[in-house]
Amino acid sequence: MTNQYTISLDHLSALFNQLTNPPEVQIDYNPVKNKILVNNVSDQLLANVKLPWILPSFPTLNNLMQNVSMDYILNFKYMIILIQAGYGAVCHCANGKIIEHKLIRKYMVRKKQGKAQITYLNKKGKSRAGSRIRLAQTVKFFEEINEQVNMWIKNVNPDRLLISCPPRLWGLLFQSKIKPEFSKKDPRIFKIPIDIKIADRSELSRVNSMAQKCIIEFEGDPNQEWLNLM
Repeated sequence: MTNQYTISLDHLSALFNQLTNPPEVQIDYNPVKNKILVNNVSDQLLANVKLPWILPSFPTLNNLMQNVSMDYILNFKYMIILIQAGYGAVCHCANGKIIEHKLIRKYMVRKKQGKAQITYLNKKGKSRAGSRIRLAQTVKFFEEINEQVNMWIKNVNPDRLLISCPPRLWGLLFQSKIKPEFSKKDPRIFKIPIDIKIADRSELSRVNSMAQKCIIEFEGDPNQEWLNLM
């Protein structure tokens, strides 16, 4: 049975101190997935430590532990970019709080029986004209996202980019006439590993809260001394 601890940012230093000289365990750090694996001498997994998403990747665990402090974290700047079909939500954050956000919607307006109705463009059109309108709105949708993101990148210079975007929309983001101020392989990018509901203000808040937590998963009883953080 898998058990789980969730610890806050202010407990990270305590965790790192415990991981410095744990008895009879091996520590492996995966900078790409932003996690630490704790194995015993028989190479059996004892714990999977999922670090806060807002932390950048470091070459080694020692680099991570030496550089990450509460002062460092409090001054850390990051962005959250949520993109879905017809919905976009972006924000930039500092000191763990959302400083500014923007919602982008993709829609067209058509008249029916004398009243204007909003139709979201994830619905199929019935004419070539409708297809051209949807294409134009799709282009505009990604231009608006990149325009806002680029402005914040230039003004704020974030240390981390937390992004959720389906693969079929990921390519469109970089095909926009307004190119994003980051590449597909930008080392600041961290792909958000949870399902996003509707890309809106409340979802930005939920992601921001989760991005600051460290999750420790382990099998059996937490009898290892280095797990007694609380």
